[in-house]
Amino acid sequence: MVAHKAKKTPTHKAPRPVARKAAPKPQMAKKPSPPSVAGKTLAIDELRGEVESLRSALKQSLEQYSLRVGRHLAELAGALAAPAKGAKAGVPAKALRQMLVRMRASKLKPAKGRVKDLARIEKLVESLMALLPEES
Repeated sequence: MVAHKAKKTPTHKAPRPVARKAAPKPQMAKKPSPPSVAGKTLAIDELRGEVESLRSALKQSLEQYSLRVGRHLAELAGALAAPAKGAKAGVPAKALRQMLVRMRASKLKPAKGRVKDLARIEKLVESLMALLPEES
């Protein structure tokens, strides 16, 4: 009997190259079919209605904002009015000076119609209201 020599197998095999599939070609997006004239008209009408609703909401929001800030300004003007005879003294002189400084320091450009000007006005009015003495 002839002894067969065992084949030596390497303990570390080189990795086999992996066959890669070619990347699929990007397909062109299908163009959507043009909407029918009736469908387009319906969409335009719906959108027009939504735009009008948005305009109405804007108008209503601005009115409410104006009323609220205007009411605070009216309260402020009333507190600054000359006190009636026999009534307590009005706003202390120190508070009046602080109010005047804050009013003069405000940088508003109302002609530009910016939202940040509205926020500045509201913040200014709130700070002026805080300087008013508490009513007893």
